[in-house]
Amino acid sequence: PGRTKFITAKKLSKKLEKEQVLTALSQNIQLTAIIQPSSEKKPDKIRKLVDIQGNVAAGKGIGYERWAKKFNLKRWSQTLILLQEKGLTSEDALHQRIAELQTQHDDALAVVKDMDARMDSFKELRGHLVVYRQYKPLAQKLTTLRNPAAFREQHRAELAVYEAACAYFKANGFRTLPDLKKLDAEYAALSSEKNGFYTRYKKAQIELRELRTAQQNVEAFFRKEERSHAVPQQEVK
Repeated sequence: PGRTKFITAKKLSKKLEKEQVLTALSQNIQLTAIIQPSSEKKPDKIRKLVDIQGNVAAGKGIGYERWAKKFNLKRWSQTLILLQEKGLTSEDALHQRIAELQTQHDDALAVVKDMDARMDSFKELRGHLVVYRQYKPLAQKLTTLRNPAAFREQHRAELAVYEAACAYFKANGFRTLPDLKKLDAEYAALSSEKNGFYTRYKKAQIELRELRTAQQNVEAFFRKEERSHAVPQQEVK
């Protein structure tokens, strides 16, 4: 309380647990809000930290290093803000939330796929119903003709789809055909329900992607800190 300067990672003891480090660093975010009031601009999508050390070793120059440090500072700040807002300042809490989201994501996606399949079946059934109703008079007329061959040839395409519809009803065990209006109402209700599950799926997918990126950033940050605290081994003379 009353602190007016930022805590840097280097000032934190390497003996502290990650949860304590994250909590201490997240206080910088609160301090930033006081020193630099946040704008109403929507925050950028959280992104992964870049491997500065690895890229510099691969030949990137000083200009890249300067850019990457600023980039990582911004992304690390976003990571801390996200974790603090969601109350996920411990590894266990973060892992648990990711597991929960994965379950929500997978369950909602499974329901959406099942409903998609049912809706496809509804559309197929509806198509056959429309064809059956449209061309049933032709099929009935065919049975009344003394010489139906010419009539069948004249209406070959229509009778073919009519007979395909009849075969579909028989194969699927329809003794009585459903009412089109009721079928459309069922389809609309199913579509509405599917949209609800799809919204859940997308919401879980977005948060899951954010938290996985945040998790990777936390792991990358502490790997960097562990390297910086590592004591170099003495050369054997």
